[in-house]
Amino acid sequence: MTNRAPLEIADEWLFVWSGSEPVEIGPRCDSVLDWELPRADPEIAWLSILAALHKIGANAADRRFCVLAAGPLEDLMDVHGEAFIDRAEAEARINPAFAMLLGGVWRSTIAERVWERMGAVAKRGW
Repeated sequence: MTNRAPLEIADEWLFVWSGSEPVEIGPRCDSVLDWELPRADPEIAWLSILAALHKIGANAADRRFCVLAAGPLEDLMDVHGEAFIDRAEAEARINPAFAMLLGGVWRSTIAERVWERMGAVAKRGW
């Protein structure tokens, strides 16, 4: 779907969500990470999510952190949760920021088995 590097995608996403409202990029007012990538290219989406998280850190007061959880990560786990749950669990165990991010994902239509496994490693309550 894209030939751009995850860091470039993360930077674009952070720029889009840096203000109080998303800025317009071209004919859209969101980034490829907000909708398309988690569905069409989950591997690049995963790496882009991790890159964005690395740049912003775990800060629930940062709107971008909240949107990253309830947007791209939620979409990825909703559509490709079975394929990514092992990685999500492993990342949450070694990366407290990711465990916190995972705690901000809403259930949506995430498969019950995936949701339970996420809940076991997520830091909730922020």
